[in-house]
Amino acid sequence: MTYIPTGEICFILDFDEKMSDDLKAFLETVARDGMPMDADVVCVSRISHESMRHEDSPFALLDDQGFPVPAHAIGEYPDWQGRLIRRDPKMFFINSPHHVLIGAIKQVVKEDTDIIHYHGKTDARDRENIEILWAFTQARRKELGLVADSFECTLQPELARYANPEYWDESK
Repeated sequence: MTYIPTGEICFILDFDEKMSDDLKAFLETVARDGMPMDADVVCVSRISHESMRHEDSPFALLDDQGFPVPAHAIGEYPDWQGRLIRRDPKMFFINSPHHVLIGAIKQVVKEDTDIIHYHGKTDARDRENIEILWAFTQARRKELGLVADSFECTLQPELARYANPEYWDESK
């Protein structure tokens, strides 16, 4: 959040998540009308799915948009997540982004706005895609002259090329 200007509204979505149509429509109203009830943070619901897998395989079946096909819902629902945030320098996260937000004065809950979370980080393909996307973000930060984020780590040798800004320039 330190890279978001004070007063700007941001929405946090992980690489293993996507937005429901209702959430997309809600965010369009926020873009047009601003934060509801003048809130600092809007908590949206998150539903987690275990992925449907090929028989005798650890890999997920993918739908026509490339997302894992849900086998069943797991975990707590609605699993409220403070993801829509109006940036205030007094706010910060403890642990990983979006786990524990400190410093928000006014939080509200928005019903029927699911983040769809695909549980399956043990799936080798999912893990590799997440790491490649993370490495792309790190490469972009390097290209812009920004310091690495607080979760910088050494990539597996077979994925290290993705953290190099030149890799992405060559593949355009």
